[in-house]
Amino acid sequence: MAQIEDYSPFLIGIKLLPGLPLDSIKKEMKKLLTNVDDYIVTPEGRGDIGITIGLPIEPIGLKENVEIKLNLQTESFNIIGDEPEKVNLIFEEIHDLLPQLPYDMDSLVSFYEIIAGVSVKTDSEPPKDILNNSFNVDLTSITENINPNISLAGIRISSLPTNLDQNDFFDLLVEPKTGSYSNRFLVQLRYQTNDKENITNFEVESTISQIINALEEK
Repeated sequence: MAQIEDYSPFLIGIKLLPGLPLDSIKKEMKKLLTNVDDYIVTPEGRGDIGITIGLPIEPIGLKENVEIKLNLQTESFNIIGDEPEKVNLIFEEIHDLLPQLPYDMDSLVSFYEIIAGVSVKTDSEPPKDILNNSFNVDLTSITENINPNISLAGIRISSLPTNLDQNDFFDLLVEPKTGSYSNRFLVQLRYQTNDKENITNFEVESTISQIINALEEK
């Protein structure tokens, strides 16, 4: 039976439309949060330097170990934590503040997304065996000619977008977890939608458990 151990991390993103004045939006959101209970608002000038191309990720605030950041590279508010329920609650609070910004919602938000890396423990067979027993893939010609240890090392479940502008998108990758090959999966999930309620109602634990349990039962 699959057991979800931890999320590293769990992120809900509010993707903004391109070309908006992000510095102004950041300052306005900080002002709003100063009037909301239990938020620790990050002072100006304390940004995380982006590793890839040097663009800053601006911390906005913190509540109950859930971080709110403005990513200037992806142009999105990111709500990040280790517990999906808490992240979802903070996401709701941040989303409720958006109409107080000096922008119409239709000219502010592009889409919403969930991004998560999830460690899942299995007590049945090793993950590699579960994956290979779940799918009838004949790899004989490859194992004989290249390497006898080659096997199915992961599966990807995805609603591939039909065009580049499509925001309703689900993608999930299941593979053995590095360092815990004998009893753990790493599940990497990404879900995009134009509908905020789809994010609120998305049951991440149930979705992942159903998929892993289905693989175990094959």
